[in-house]
Amino acid sequence: MPESDEKENNEKNELSTRINLENDIFYCPICKQANQKSQETSYCVHCGHEFLVDRNIQLIPKKSSKKKKKGWKLLTGLTISFGTYLIMAVSTIIIMFLLMFTKINTNSILFNFLISISSLLFLIIPIMWIQRYYPGILTIKQRLSELGIPLERYSRKELIREMLLGFLMGLLSFFLVILLQLLSYYLIILIFKVDIYIYLDSIQFEDFLIIIPTNIYDLILFILMMSFLIGVPEEIMFRGFVQRSFENSLSKPAALILTAVYFSLFHIFIYILQPIIFIFLVVPFIGLSILLGLIRNWRGDIIASIVTHFVYNSTQTILIFLILQSI
Repeated sequence: MPESDEKENNEKNELSTRINLENDIFYCPICKQANQKSQETSYCVHCGHEFLVDRNIQLIPKKSSKKKKKGWKLLTGLTISFGTYLIMAVSTIIIMFLLMFTKINTNSILFNFLISISSLLFLIIPIMWIQRYYPGILTIKQRLSELGIPLERYSRKELIREMLLGFLMGLLSFFLVILLQLLSYYLIILIFKVDIYIYLDSIQFEDFLIIIPTNIYDLILFILMMSFLIGVPEEIMFRGFVQRSFENSLSKPAALILTAVYFSLFHIFIYILQPIIFIFLVVPFIGLSILLGLIRNWRGDIIASIVTHFVYNSTQTILIFLILQSI
């Protein structure tokens, strides 16, 4: 081979390598879903078809694939989420036991922040678990994408747009929950002939007394807890993992409603033997959960629902903080 031809081929190979290293998006010709192009790309993360790279740097499917992607079903969503909850409960007990040997006040925001670290299991376990359903090794970015956080889909402006949308929906959810709380209040009066607030006071029920930040430091710590330790992990587990598993066995509307009920029960099942308290809580919880599920279905991912969840949790605390500061 002439030296000039060999040099030209080497340059083409170098160019091919550079192009492959770019994080471009391409679409699988089988399922038409977006994938991220890189040197490690060998399978479609959506349908499991294996790819070859031709001389024009175009990804094409092989004629056959030994192993294809499987979808996780309803039972998987239930068992993995409940199993994670049990592990999280044990982890919380261990953290609380270790904190007993410190001088941290058990009624402080810092104490609650530290024990909330166990909520990260709602994020870690789904990310690790979904690998078993894909033939190729997924990167963390691809796993997050499959769980509803497709960051590669958005430009910076589009991502800001989604976050702003989530912020507005978070404010809407706050007022929605107030209306639903009022509805549950009158529902209890209608069914049990009882004023819920007088009832709670009569039984000296203190579980509704949430810890409110008393200074800016505690307020910032609380917001971080609501966003990164609670909002993000819960949305990845319930709207990203569980709701998708339900959709693989049920229709989308049925999966949304079932996820909303399941999410609500996760938070208030301990009151199931106290029907007055349970009804008072379940109505707004299911309403909020349905809204989060609708946002997820509307946007096609959970970025906006994560922000909505965070804004809702934070708004009520910030308002109470401001009211107490003004008194």
